[in-house]
Amino acid sequence: LAAAVTEVVHGAEALSAAQRASEVLFGGDIEGLGAAEVADIFQDVPSTEIAASRFDGEGMQLADLMVEVQACKSKGEARRLLQGGGVSLNNRKWDDPNQGITRADTIEGRFLVLRKGRKNYFLVKVLG
Repeated sequence: LAAAVTEVVHGAEALSAAQRASEVLFGGDIEGLGAAEVADIFQDVPSTEIAASRFDGEGMQLADLMVEVQACKSKGEARRLLQGGGVSLNNRKWDDPNQGITRADTIEGRFLVLRKGRKNYFLVKVLG
């Protein structure tokens, strides 16, 4: 019923976008989404801007990123959460706190979507 009402009020394109956003927010695949769609879906979550150069070479460790975006208060807390399987990057589980995040992990070189637990999202805007 909600889908029918959304389609009548907002149109088929808006319905499709709303359904895709729901899929992503509930753990669906982010791959295939463009940067514009990611920006739209995650416009209301906390965001942090980080220079693209920080993701060069070995990249930035995920535990460091979690502290920087204020998902965790310390690297120790981030490590424990990662090792417990409570962290996803671009909706893929990560459990190695030392794994480097590189530009190859970004969405079109512009975004990273960090999820802590089931529903705490953080958007990283990659600049440069």
